[in-house]
Amino acid sequence: ELALRGRPVGEEDKVFIVLSSLDDSYDILVNSLESVETDKLTLEYVTGRLYAEEDRRAERKMTSAQLLEHPRGNNSREEQ
Repeated sequence: ELALRGRPVGEEDKVFIVLSSLDDSYDILVNSLESVETDKLTLEYVTGRLYAEEDRRAERKMTSAQLLEHPRGNNSREEQ
């Protein structure tokens, strides 16, 4: 929309668009990014943090699935 109005879409605008498009599950990440100095808050930096967050979530999901498949504790031992 900004480009259609003749205003170039700057780095800050792109970062804002990306961050505002995220759902509530990203609130912690968005809040942490709000504390970053504006000149360091580039689209490249934000997308890097988003990829890292996605990797973290995927790893956590995989770990949870592994725990469900192989529960810890003595409950799975057969009594002798």
